[in-house]
Amino acid sequence: MSIVATLIFSFSLFSTAFTQEDSIIIECKIKLKSTQSIKEKAKFYYELSENYGFKNLDSSLVYAQKLVNLYDSDFDKDTSFIKLIANGYNNIGVLNRFAGKIENTFSYLFKAAEMLEIINDKPSLTDTYNNISIIYSQAGNYSKSLEYRYKVVKLSKELNDFAKRNFREVFRILERYFRAS
Repeated sequence: MSIVATLIFSFSLFSTAFTQEDSIIIECKIKLKSTQSIKEKAKFYYELSENYGFKNLDSSLVYAQKLVNLYDSDFDKDTSFIKLIANGYNNIGVLNRFAGKIENTFSYLFKAAEMLEIINDKPSLTDTYNNISIIYSQAGNYSKSLEYRYKVVKLSKELNDFAKRNFREVFRILERYFRAS
């Protein structure tokens, strides 16, 4: 293969690697530098944490932590702000689990659930309960996992969200529970 063909091929691989997610990260960082609004900063920190996700756990955790650090009781009546903060706590809990830092995982997830219960955000609460159920199951605490799985199923039924009812997961947890007994 000629040098030109190799360079063209390499460039095409590089340009494909520069994904839409990367452009969102760059855009959020630019907008973050230009805003003084706490609510806007919260939105951008959340977007950065989400878009770094599992590609870069450390960066995702940093932005989620910056997000939750923005919490101020002056915003207690602002449900969209509280939801962002709660989702930041949820992200920290999940990311800590994947990073092997289990000791604080539940405290962050429970804080997220508490905030979401206060603002009555059932769709987000369903996701947080689901994460709690999964992590309890992975930790071998199947009775607690089932308790939170039941909450997921109950809320999903209320929301008419059949996708999250995942009854197979209930049976998997029950199977693990009875094997461990």
